[in-house]
Amino acid sequence: MGIGVVLIVYLFFLLVVAAVCTAILSGLVRFLLKNAPDGRKKMVVFAMLLPFLCVAYAGAWFIGYAVINDTLFHRDPMIGDSWYTPLPNGYSIGMIDIPDRGAIYPTSSSSNDIAAIVGIRKLQLDGQWIWCAADSHWFGAQEGSENMDKFFLLNTENRTRIDFKSANEMEQEMSRRGTRAHLEPIVVVYQRYRTTWFEYSAAAILFLPPLTALFALMRRTLRLRASHVTMENTSSLS
Repeated sequence: MGIGVVLIVYLFFLLVVAAVCTAILSGLVRFLLKNAPDGRKKMVVFAMLLPFLCVAYAGAWFIGYAVINDTLFHRDPMIGDSWYTPLPNGYSIGMIDIPDRGAIYPTSSSSNDIAAIVGIRKLQLDGQWIWCAADSHWFGAQEGSENMDKFFLLNTENRTRIDFKSANEMEQEMSRRGTRAHLEPIVVVYQRYRTTWFEYSAAAILFLPPLTALFALMRRTLRLRASHVTMENTSSLS
């Protein structure tokens, strides 16, 4: 599913949620301020607008998040049908549509570059080296296929590779180098390196302002309610 379709689905879902939240939040404010006419209308209007303002804010946040991730960190926006993220050795991994196969390529280029190696199903990072198991018939293969008929060792510093005739031959070379064979599916490696400090910072930027606005709304509402109750009690005593 393309990112445009995903965004439309998300927008529709968020608007439905915003409409429900508007009904609940404005109803709660009306109830709390039912006997406090002063300032009641403004608070109700703010309560009605707040959920939709949050949706607009989330849209602006996502644009900034996606642009920064792509241009500065070379990572996908976490939605859509493509996934890509840098590895700690100057290379990146990328997948399109199906996450059980993908490509490795220099981070400075792209998955469509001539330097990209496609059909990767499993890999193992070992410093400047990447041990790879690939499928030469990856294009058109059914999802869930585990066919691997190409095995090689990639040197990420000079971009050279050593090919092996079989998985057994590659494992023998790994043993000779003192490396324990532990190749993982490409999607597992992707997940390990995709989430960074930036995601946690972005999440804080996404949720803190709306929560702060909600807190301010409820705090102001309760203060108006308390102020009106105090005025009523004073009037009854006099």
